[in-house]
Amino acid sequence: MNTLTQFSGEVTWRELLSSDEIRAWAVDRKTPIRLGRKRLTSELAYPGVYRFIFPEKVDGSAKHTPFYVGEGGDVGKRLRAHFAPSSDEEKRDAKGAVILDAGWQVRGSIQNSHGKFSLQILNIEGSFNLCGVILNQHSFDDPFARKLLENWAILSSERLDKLHKLNRGISASNKNFARSIQAASRERQRAQ
Repeated sequence: MNTLTQFSGEVTWRELLSSDEIRAWAVDRKTPIRLGRKRLTSELAYPGVYRFIFPEKVDGSAKHTPFYVGEGGDVGKRLRAHFAPSSDEEKRDAKGAVILDAGWQVRGSIQNSHGKFSLQILNIEGSFNLCGVILNQHSFDDPFARKLLENWAILSSERLDKLHKLNRGISASNKNFARSIQAASRERQRAQ
């Protein structure tokens, strides 16, 4: 007879940087010491899932609080990319439409907030069962589990916390996967 193992764990968000560190980084462009590029290793050079929560926006009679969830094998490196200044050069396609860099919505929100936002990291105490997958703090080391946790964090933030997501479309890795499936399908059709 199979016995069900009980897992007890808690998934929480904890503040990653203080409001002073965030304000200095976003406004004055002073990278926090823990994220410094000149250091051989950053205190935040570990895999994880992070979340930005920006100030409430008011559009007429509607209000919403925007958020962005991301993941990375090196959280510090990913965050430095979000805080990097945008290119002043405007890019356009053949039809004249503006081409926006990847991640424009979160970089723009960081710049427009003047450093008044929250930056959090997902933390798992113990272990828990998510649709048959057992996850714990070591799950962040696995890129597939980390992607699962990122997607869970997006849904949880949107549905439970009632926040408005800035995440758009599918990720580059999912686009590459879709392209490989399409290429394999074309190869099968040619072989027939």
